[in-house]
Amino acid sequence: MSTSTTVTVADPSSATSSTTFASAAPGRPKQLVELWHPWVSRFWPSTAREEAAFVADLQSHVSAQGADAGTPRDFDRRDVTALVTALRCGLTVDELLSRARGLRPRRLLAAHGHLDTARATGAEAWEAIVRTPTSAAVAHFGPVAATLLPVIIGHIEAIDRRSPHDLERGIRTADAEISRTTQSVVLLEERLDACAAPSDRGRAIGSLLYDAYGDGAWSLGTFLPPRVGTLVPLRVASLLGEDTPGRLRQAS
Repeated sequence: MSTSTTVTVADPSSATSSTTFASAAPGRPKQLVELWHPWVSRFWPSTAREEAAFVADLQSHVSAQGADAGTPRDFDRRDVTALVTALRCGLTVDELLSRARGLRPRRLLAAHGHLDTARATGAEAWEAIVRTPTSAAVAHFGPVAATLLPVIIGHIEAIDRRSPHDLERGIRTADAEISRTTQSVVLLEERLDACAAPSDRGRAIGSLLYDAYGDGAWSLGTFLPPRVGTLVPLRVASLLGEDTPGRLRQAS
């Protein structure tokens, strides 16, 4: 899983130094395979609708196997990497299991549940700060909110240190920026949901959300992820409690 993070539309047909070619059926062009996108697919990420279907399919697989969903930590880092990469590649559950044999639906479902719970906790922490824009709220909820919004929380904490009287205004301004970014992402996903593979338009729109360089809206410091599939590598690592160098880029 990539740890890169920088919104321009990259040429979806261009190759980078991390690009190889997958073999294709006779008479059909070869498809690009990049290290951040290891499985041949349509080359754009899952939308909210598709992620919901993905999770429902995992639950069906688990039920068919007569197993429960597992404990909250009944998974490892490999399961997390496979899960988020599959969502980033826009794969279905069956496509993922056929490409990465040995993966267990129960563990993938547990990984999704853990990440989503941690994500929701981080989002709720930010909402608590917005509801009560005080120094005490920032001190109490800031560390948890920073798992999703490290740039925003760092900025808010700096305001609190330098000029506490500006804290409430700073929080309101940051929340407005988050809302604008969220709305932009919703509009992009609506356009993406209208695309059917193969589609150059779908790949171009998808690159506005996430691409090989992290130059997408999901990597913005003002983006508050509403679901697991929108988590970029740095946020995944933060939610898992891993120490990862680097930081999310700020909105420009």
